[in-house]
Amino acid sequence: MHFLAFLAELTVRALVLGAIGMSAVWAMRRSSADRQHAIWRLVLMGMVVLPFLMLFLPPLRLLPTRATTIAENVVTSIQHSSYVPTGVGADKVRPALPISDFPEPRSRRWWPAIYAAIAGLLLLRTVRAVACAKKLARESRPIRRSSVDIAHLRHELRESDAVKIPFTVGWSDHVIVLPQGWRLWDAFKLQSVLAHEIAHIRRADWVTSVVAGLNRSVFWFHPLAWWLERRLNTLAEDACDESAIRSTGDPLRYAKVVLEFARAAARQQPVMGTAMARSSDVCRRVDRIMDGRVVVKSAIPGFAGVLMVLLAAPIMYGVAALELIPEARQMQSGRSVYTIEEHRDLHQQLLRDGWNLKPDEVVKLESQLASNPQNLDARRKLLSYYTQQVIAEPRATYLLWLIEHHPDADLFRLGSLVTQTFANYTGLNTPQTEERARTLWLNHVERFPMNTRILSNAAMALSGSDVRVSLDLIKRARAVEPNEAHWSNWLGSVYARAVRTVFASGLLGFSGRSTVPSTWFPMLGLRLPESEILKSELETSTDSVLLRATGEALVRDTEAIEPFIRESGFPMASRLAEAASSLAFGKQLISRAQELDSKKPAGNN
Repeated sequence: MHFLAFLAELTVRALVLGAIGMSAVWAMRRSSADRQHAIWRLVLMGMVVLPFLMLFLPPLRLLPTRATTIAENVVTSIQHSSYVPTGVGADKVRPALPISDFPEPRSRRWWPAIYAAIAGLLLLRTVRAVACAKKLARESRPIRRSSVDIAHLRHELRESDAVKIPFTVGWSDHVIVLPQGWRLWDAFKLQSVLAHEIAHIRRADWVTSVVAGLNRSVFWFHPLAWWLERRLNTLAEDACDESAIRSTGDPLRYAKVVLEFARAAARQQPVMGTAMARSSDVCRRVDRIMDGRVVVKSAIPGFAGVLMVLLAAPIMYGVAALELIPEARQMQSGRSVYTIEEHRDLHQQLLRDGWNLKPDEVVKLESQLASNPQNLDARRKLLSYYTQQVIAEPRATYLLWLIEHHPDADLFRLGSLVTQTFANYTGLNTPQTEERARTLWLNHVERFPMNTRILSNAAMALSGSDVRVSLDLIKRARAVEPNEAHWSNWLGSVYARAVRTVFASGLLGFSGRSTVPSTWFPMLGLRLPESEILKSELETSTDSVLLRATGEALVRDTEAIEPFIRESGFPMASRLAEAASSLAFGKQLISRAQELDSKKPAGNN
């Protein structure tokens, strides 16, 4: 996923999280500020961990990711992230690797740097504010406990002539800093201040405030992060007002204390701490107290807090992992099975487009592609040109980009040399290119397990290197679209080829396409041991559709090739024996398919 796409998805998921929090707060709108603050604090924690959950949690799909109407003997399970098949040839199939970074359009390359620069500046600002508050508390003077008439006070008290209003700082060793003139306060004012600040400590508002600042720095592009920081500060002050009023029992006198500190706050620079009063918010707080809207219920008990976290955990998992748009539909294209005629015409056109290019036209297409990487027509022509001119670069770069960004492109369905990535006699592909392409294809089929076009393209692309993986992808495509005859015919041709290879003792050779009338797809170069495994599967299979498709392919192949063998002048006995055995086996499979169909209940054929 590209950086901008990740940020866009992160923005949407954070909005969903905020909407859930807003709904919960609305449902508890008559409850105390303490309870509402707890809800928004859970939303804050959710935003902080959301990017990590999105990266590491498996996707949560509400819809099934594979069809279950095909018999289980047809579907071979692939563990996408670490695919290692068993049996013959397993040592040749490598597990999928993480997707490598490929060149992005120039317009996108600056976005991570721009994001990091802004986030870095905001983080630096937050860290500096925290450091200044800690320094201010550290440079203040300690107050002897005997000077304060509150026996239960367990936190450190300090005084400073640099502050006008009380505030609290500290992660674990909390410090309450009072203005220098605190000794002139009456007992009620001192009790109100200490009750307010102790409430901040009990509720860990200092930690919440710092985390909210860091969250705002990371999510600087998201309005929710800025609003959430302000809302948490507001609710924290309201909750501490409620706690202080419970302690003092006199809302009117307490409102006067808040108003006095608000006047002092107007003459002081803001401090990164939980301050007693902020001039910008004092009117609302005083009106709230005077109007009797302060809920003086007790704080949230420990059990209720634990219960809220337990309820939030599955919600957080759903927000982070739920597929907002089913992956199978994020790259959905119309289905179009190539006919032999379409394939021949399109392939010839592809080759002509590249072969006829003049040097100045190549330069022009390169310029168009540089300014618009999504120009697939220019990319197709350049790929054809560089392939036929045997120029490995930039062909490999262009082809890998196309695989990464458009794995469902029709171009891959041609199975042309233009889009081949496995190392062969041409020298166009290095082992590194082959490995990168393979990695991309396997990651695509993991992301889009229901997109048969991508499954088909991946099967074609890997047919020259990882034939067992390619075969499993065809099986998965058939499982997704069990009523599409194309997949059964493709599988039937592959199995038929395997049967003939066994009867030919591995000396059958290689044929580039199937013999299914009016269709085209590549054959898989299965070795003799792998072919024996497939033939054994057929001998025990109860999948009548596959048996019939394989049997019909064997009958067509042998009936077409036997006259050619006899008329060639070299009627080798071994080749005639192979054809006869394959024909008999094919007819046997068709007979078994008919027998299995006859045993099925009416309407299930």
